[in-house]
Amino acid sequence: MRILHIIPSLNKGGAEKFTIELCNELVEKNEVYLCAIATRNEEGTYKNLINDKVHLITLGFKKSKISLPIFYKLFKIIRKFKPDILHIHTTSWVFNLCYFFSHQKDIFITIHSTLNPIQFKYY
Repeated sequence: MRILHIIPSLNKGGAEKFTIELCNELVEKNEVYLCAIATRNEEGTYKNLINDKVHLITLGFKKSKISLPIFYKLFKIIRKFKPDILHIHTTSWVFNLCYFFSHQKDIFITIHSTLNPIQFKYY
């Protein structure tokens, strides 16, 4: 099974470490791709913890904020690798984008922090 994980960055944090550990575990029986939207200096990341079998894709943006170039690159990656499962970590805007535009059947999102109810308006 081909699995693509998308995360805002590989900076040192709980969500990033969890995602890398998940990828390292899944790569034993699956083809795993890990896509980081934003990149920072090497010493401030968990890149050294990634299993050599995990295919790392870095988009090289300075921030993972919503932008057309990020949309375009993510769609190219999804189209190129054609994952069976798309797992998005911490970025709900990427989930919405992929759900509505990629026609991907199996999309999962993991929010690794508590949501602030003020951020969301219910109509």
